[in-house]
Amino acid sequence: MPSRRQFVGALSASLLAAPFTAAAQARRVATIGDLSLAGSRFLGPASPFMVALREFGWIEGQSLSVERRSAPSPEQLPRVAEDLVRLNVDVIVVASAGIAQVAHQATRTIPIVTLTAGELEGTGLIASLARPGGNVTGMQIMNPELMSKRLELLKLMIPSLSRLAVLEPDAATAFVTASYFRVIGEAARKLGVRVQRVTVRAIGDFEPAFATIARDGNEAVLVIANPLATAGLKEIVGLGVKRRLPIMYENQGGPLAGGLVSYGAVIPEMHRRAARYVDRLLKGAKAAELPVEQASVFELIINTKAAGEIGLTIPPSLLLRADRIIE
Repeated sequence: MPSRRQFVGALSASLLAAPFTAAAQARRVATIGDLSLAGSRFLGPASPFMVALREFGWIEGQSLSVERRSAPSPEQLPRVAEDLVRLNVDVIVVASAGIAQVAHQATRTIPIVTLTAGELEGTGLIASLARPGGNVTGMQIMNPELMSKRLELLKLMIPSLSRLAVLEPDAATAFVTASYFRVIGEAARKLGVRVQRVTVRAIGDFEPAFATIARDGNEAVLVIANPLATAGLKEIVGLGVKRRLPIMYENQGGPLAGGLVSYGAVIPEMHRRAARYVDRLLKGAKAAELPVEQASVFELIINTKAAGEIGLTIPPSLLLRADRIIE
């Protein structure tokens, strides 16, 4: 049997070692992967997402490492996703359902969190909103009422509106489900508006797309939010001015970049809430068991300077309804 002196010595050694062991565990650095398309990155150090993570105790350069990776084109995104998987990051953060799908093809085990997915339920990436069941979870924007509301706002802004172009993506970064166009079609019929779908596959497609939109007599444009449109946002805004076309965007990025109007979720708040998902995952939660959260707060933003550039007068009643006016 060990002597009393040996026992006390062993006990003292274990007590002395315990703080160092705890400190070693506390010093573990978690790693998140930021997967994006060039020009559409949202995880900069001062972003709402990163600020929220700091509030949860995850400090980049201390307890957290961020591997930021972006692809110059949609076609190269799968390779970039595979690079992040090889780094064995703890969580992958993406903006959209389309990029989530690319990440999901690269890994079925690393958790994937969406910041602003248009819709996850109709993509096959999750089993249900309440219980995703796989490795994808996060924030979802899609609400059928939103699409109807956007068309109604355009009609109030342009009472004579009869032809509307919908700029839709067809790229690896975008996943537009049939529900989008079902809702748009139903709303357009009620308002007596004819809808033309115009597809873009790369940033270089925007100029010919707007040429088609103008040639076919469309009086306004609805831009479906996706990383391709975010990367080409300045060009879209410029083409709207050039063609004197009112453009409705799904989120604040449009009017903040000089576009006309947006109606949609409050994006910074969604990013902050997405940070909570990452915090929970880094602390041991399972993506399969974290319910997808839908946006519940929406805002109307109108850029009156943009209206002046295309010769459009915004009805005063609509300006009164705006949550934000950019002058």
